[in-house]
Amino acid sequence: MARAVKEAGYPMVLNFVILRHNIHEMNDIIDLCNRLDADYVELATCQYYGWAFQNREGLMTSLTQLVTAEAEVNAYRERLAANGSRMKLIFVTPDYYEERPKACMTARILTTIVEIAGCPSTACPVAERTRISEAVAVTPTC
Repeated sequence: MARAVKEAGYPMVLNFVILRHNIHEMNDIIDLCNRLDADYVELATCQYYGWAFQNREGLMTSLTQLVTAEAEVNAYRERLAANGSRMKLIFVTPDYYEERPKACMTARILTTIVEIAGCPSTACPVAERTRISEAVAVTPTC
């Protein structure tokens, strides 16, 4: 499937939900994305709403795990840049370790909803008239 996406000329966007049970595999996940020639990779720690909130004790990463993973992602970004890779890594931390919820979550949802409705997204703080296929490309790293 990855080969077909690339041969068709589409950008390949891969999303991974990061939990306490797989956060130690960050480098392996990024290696896979690199081998697949992904354009964008979102490594998003689980946001704890609904079902996830009820199970957060078993899912949420520790602060130590999160700090280690973020350092690994940043080091991988440096290696990608040094090798001339265009792959973009987007690392999203859980709101639990932030003082405020991420503003970009609302912007991404707004951009998608406005585009589906066919209206110009002038109210969206991220971008005007963003197509859904470009939403990840213009969503800022949180």
